[in-house]
Amino acid sequence: MLRPGGRLVATCPLAFGQTEAIVKVRHNQSTGELDHLTEQEFHGDPVRPQAGSLVYRIPAWDVLGQLQAAGFSEARMHHIASWKHGVLGSDLPGVLVIEAER
Repeated sequence: MLRPGGRLVATCPLAFGQTEAIVKVRHNQSTGELDHLTEQEFHGDPVRPQAGSLVYRIPAWDVLGQLQAAGFSEARMHHIASWKHGVLGSDLPGVLVIEAER
């Protein structure tokens, strides 16, 4: 939740070579079960490190339009890279940071 004028700053895995998100799991409202559309993928979870967190989707560049549709007046993507500060990334040399203003 953000108050008007609040700013969102976030990082997340990003399918930077795609315009639309990769949907891996959907919640089936009629059965209450999860529909796995691809092989299950888990990311690190500091609360449950042994189990990890199930990945439902990997955002792509359409995340900026989705943020604007959700009421953010501005949504931007920044590429941050710094050998000096150890911001290196893996697939992309650096980290993509989402910034949006409510």
